[in-house]
Amino acid sequence: MGNAGLNLEDLQTFVEVADAGGISAAARHLGVSKSIVSRRLFRLEADLGI
Repeated sequence: MGNAGLNLEDLQTFVEVADAGGISAAARHLGVSKSIVSRRLFRLEADLGI
């Protein structure tokens, strides 16, 4: 039910942030802006209710 909205790209971004050690490094590795990484993390947190 609640997890139906989980986005694979958001989960991959979370893993990249954890592996890279931060949002800035993850953004560089993913080739996107820090704001996009932050938005994906916010969306993941909202989807998980945390």
